Amino acid sequence: MTRRAPRAAVTVLAYAGALLVALAGLEGWERTAAWPVADSWYRVDEADGEVRFRCQDYAPVSFGEAPATGVTRIVVLGGSTAFGYPERPAGTTPIPATRHGVAGILQASLDAEWPGRFEIVNLGVNGGSSDDTRRLARRALAWGPTAFVVYDGHNEYMAAPARFSPSLWRFALYRHVMVLGARVDRAPGWVGPSSIGGPANADAVVALFRANLSALAALADGIPVVIATQAGNLAGLDPSWSTSGDHLAGLDQRPDDEIDQRWAASPAVADLAWQAGRRALAAGGDALPALHAAVDHDGMPFRATSAINDAIRTAAASHGFTLVDAEAAVYAAGPPDGTLFYDNVHPRPDAAGLLARALLDGLARAGVLPGAPPVTAAPVPPSDEAIRRTAGYWLRWACIRGHDPGWRLARARSWAQLLLARAPGNPDATAMLALADELGGGTPAVIPKDPALRTRLAAIHPRIATVLARAP
Repeated sequence: MTRRAPRAAVTVLAYAGALLVALAGLEGWERTAAWPVADSWYRVDEADGEVRFRCQDYAPVSFGEAPATGVTRIVVLGGSTAFGYPERPAGTTPIPATRHGVAGILQASLDAEWPGRFEIVNLGVNGGSSDDTRRLARRALAWGPTAFVVYDGHNEYMAAPARFSPSLWRFALYRHVMVLGARVDRAPGWVGPSSIGGPANADAVVALFRANLSALAALADGIPVVIATQAGNLAGLDPSWSTSGDHLAGLDQRPDDEIDQRWAASPAVADLAWQAGRRALAAGGDALPALHAAVDHDGMPFRATSAINDAIRTAAASHGFTLVDAEAAVYAAGPPDGTLFYDNVHPRPDAAGLLARALLDGLARAGVLPGAPPVTAAPVPPSDEAIRRTAGYWLRWACIRGHDPGWRLARARSWAQLLLARAPGNPDATAMLALADELGGGTPAVIPKDPALRTRLAAIHPRIATVLARAP
């Protein structure tokens, strides 16, 4: 027995060592080469000297593996704003360098000033996080980039499940498994815990974001990086719920001095901060501190918090990135009244033009462009499809905050009515107006039996699917 025990221990240690080596190898592969998403999410195909990058069911982009002689290639990375949501069309035909979204405005502005000299390659991922940005930057090194433009950070919390270990979040294999976990899809009420756990979880998300920006700097290694802080819809989207405080229904009916006093006493209550910010806007005061606090303490953080933007600023200073203040750029035309965004983070055409102008200035400061060209042509107005997607988006958020859906239902109705004005009789708009009435406590919705229509509507939110299941 005494001779067998050491052999058994050696065997166990050998197996354990082999397992650790295998896990380390998988971790490295996952971080650098793996695509931890289904092909239906996004994919890159390379064949015959061409690259095709597609994301979900939207039109892909296609470009040569190497830029043409004399052409400077600028690669755009980031989430849905870089991608061009909600204006990007659906389909399988690659999109040309049109004026939809920020990337399209960048390309059109460069073409107007220096025809044929600069090429924008848009590798934005709809719903993507900094993990996706890091992987795509690594892939893009083989395609001759002269510079990277990065607009990333709004989706960092969205990638996190409702429960996860903060200490393990830095491991790609762990994230690959945990992103399949349940996410909170309904606000618990006026007050509730954060949808991604406590402060340690939020810190882990920000730490990973910082690590990915550092990895991007190492990958770029001499390639200029222009990086922008994130601009969001500060005044046009109320928080989903507060992570602390008391039940605070009816805040919009309370006087200004009561709101100010309550917020001063409870600065971490998102609903109070948002109301204080709205009141400050109406009075012509400085609303940004309160509106930023509302974002930072939102129970469902689907906008970049101050911690995310601070990480971007720190990375720019540490790694020599050229920094663009997106919020200052977007709100240069006026205070954050909510009219510049489709929803919580996606800029409407005018705001996309302001952001593009700031990025062009950043490219000029980085030495990529000989100067900052003007954004001369007016951005293309939103398409009917973009309007339909936006109406559905607001319906979704009304379902999430079902205990107080009024603010969001009003926006869903306004976008659906805009679509009806442009396309009289549009079945999606008509159905979404009926659904908004029912969700607001009105008469039950009557929805056509069209299966395709009902499928589109059911995908908005599980609560909509429940309503449709009992609709006549």
